[in-house]
Amino acid sequence: MSKVLTWILGIGGVLLLVVLLAPLGVFFGWIVGHIIKFFCGDFVVNGLNLLCGSERFSPEMLPTIGGALGFVGAFFKSTSSSSGKK
Repeated sequence: MSKVLTWILGIGGVLLLVVLLAPLGVFFGWIVGHIIKFFCGDFVVNGLNLLCGSERFSPEMLPTIGGALGFVGAFFKSTSSSSGKK
């Protein structure tokens, strides 16, 4: 019975972690978007408009763009590990 409970808690913990990573990605992306808007928003917006060939981006959109990128990026996490053996 102990092994079953361990598996259930482990799977539940992983699912909870996956569910919590997306909102954390949005929150931190939104905060970083505000910081970028404050310090170098015009420069970044001019670069985005130049890349896209339009005039649709404005500095006020940077927090929303950062939140969206944080949401998408939350699902593409990878880790690499190495052992001390050679």
